[in-house]
Amino acid sequence: MNKFIEKSKTYIYDINKKRYTHFELIEYLYSIYPFIVEKEIKRLKKLNKFNIRSIINKIPDELLLEQHKQLIYKYIIIRKERLLKIIKKGKK
Repeated sequence: MNKFIEKSKTYIYDINKKRYTHFELIEYLYSIYPFIVEKEIKRLKKLNKFNIRSIINKIPDELLLEQHKQLIYKYIIIRKERLLKIIKKGKK
């Protein structure tokens, strides 16, 4: 799943006409607008594991199987942690 998350691309291109991955774009924006990006990423801290699980569990089982809910939960947690690492890395 980590490969999938890391390789997902945006439809935004750099000056060399190469598509950014989502995290490359966030890192680039963070390098230019650190205060704005950091403020938005820090908002993710409010979204804890319990809240995420609670939101996902509100989806009826008829619409989403339990195994898919677990997959979505893992996906969200990994992306959240990756985004928080970007601002942590930027402060070093």
